[in-house]
Amino acid sequence: PQGSLTVSLGNPNQDELEVTFATVIRRIIEKKEMDIREGIFSHSEGVDLLPGNIETTVLDQQLMTETGGEFIVRKYINRIKDMYDYIIFDCMPSLGKVVINVLTCADSVLIPVQAAYLPVKGLIQLYNTIQITQELLNPSLRIEGILMTMVDALATKATATVSDMPGSGAKNIHKMENIIIKIADLENEINEDIDELVDLKIAITKLIKSVDNQEHQTLLELRYLCFKTWEQITVDMGYKVRHLYRLHEEALKSISKEESSRDKVVEEI
Repeated sequence: PQGSLTVSLGNPNQDELEVTFATVIRRIIEKKEMDIREGIFSHSEGVDLLPGNIETTVLDQQLMTETGGEFIVRKYINRIKDMYDYIIFDCMPSLGKVVINVLTCADSVLIPVQAAYLPVKGLIQLYNTIQITQELLNPSLRIEGILMTMVDALATKATATVSDMPGSGAKNIHKMENIIIKIADLENEINEDIDELVDLKIAITKLIKSVDNQEHQTLLELRYLCFKTWEQITVDMGYKVRHLYRLHEEALKSISKEESSRDKVVEEI
């Protein structure tokens, strides 16, 4: 109902549109004649969009009182499906009548979920809904996969956890619960890794700042704090690569001397 996809595809005033998904589905409920392309926007990137907005929430309530309300969206899709190779529904994060309608007419479900404990925990309820839809309304419905979103580079190890999810239906709910526990543990591991990296970066920064030679210090910062390549550093500092290598070796030697001096002071204390 927020119309996020509608806004993202260039319609910032989604609540002012005259024809939306809710309008079209309401006309089907009321058995009114209409152009099947009515309300559809053609985007410059080669996709068509039937926009959505807050009216979808009202439609959800209307479908609850409609006889055979689970099959209304299917009637619309049957009219337009020959026009497209793929039709993708961007569903709201709820399990109301509109989502049930979509599951009833869909071939498969792709589930986006944030790589964290609470969002993943909600998958159990979704899997239950998918299983009921399969049993009562759409036996051919299958789960296409889980799309992890907002995944930090440190969370790439989550791939093994996600790949362990059941491939179709919700026949192994206990397995889902085990996966949620794994992801909770994984989230804790990632947070610990982040803390360690922050501490390590602080230590490296202090070490580099202890270098007296400003040129050495700049080189070490570019290489180990900004993570620049040697080619990028040659441009930034205006030196040839061979000269940079020599400076780098000198900088590392100065750090080693600094560390040796500190160790000697500690031993004397």
